[in-house]
Amino acid sequence: MSDLSLHQKVLALRDAKKLVTTMEKELSEELTDEMVRDLADPEKSTDRRVVVHPSSGEKVGQLSLVQPEPKLKPVNESRFVGYLKASHPELVETVTETRPKPNVLDQLSLEETEHGELVDVETGEVVPGLKLVEGRPYLRASFQKGWKEHQIAQEALRGTVPLLEEGEQS
Repeated sequence: MSDLSLHQKVLALRDAKKLVTTMEKELSEELTDEMVRDLADPEKSTDRRVVVHPSSGEKVGQLSLVQPEPKLKPVNESRFVGYLKASHPELVETVTETRPKPNVLDQLSLEETEHGELVDVETGEVVPGLKLVEGRPYLRASFQKGWKEHQIAQEALRGTVPLLEEGEQS
């Protein structure tokens, strides 16, 4: 690499860094998906795993599966705004265009039908342009006193990645 100019070396390092970052992101997403599947496995008794250092056996933290609550999301804002204008005009505001007021989704009493439609409990009308969206499960990590995320990352770089084991809950 000594025949390369400093500029060429910097460019090569940037390209390598981009490649490593992309690979790290892909591997992280793949590992997270695999861990979520494992934690969500109905045959397992818990949705938590203790993180144990493989060489010392010391408990360094815990991973928990977080299942977010479904959230309301307008999928066709103009239809939804049309409904609000007709049935709940107090929940819309007009700036240069008519749009729902902030936090409007928290102010509506809705029920989901067996067909996935949302019905306004107050008016009995189907609310167009709105659906209930399931959140993607994600992992939350907590660390034992004395252990920090960067220490675990350093261990991973050394090749002694903490292992997940079923067991004691904290």
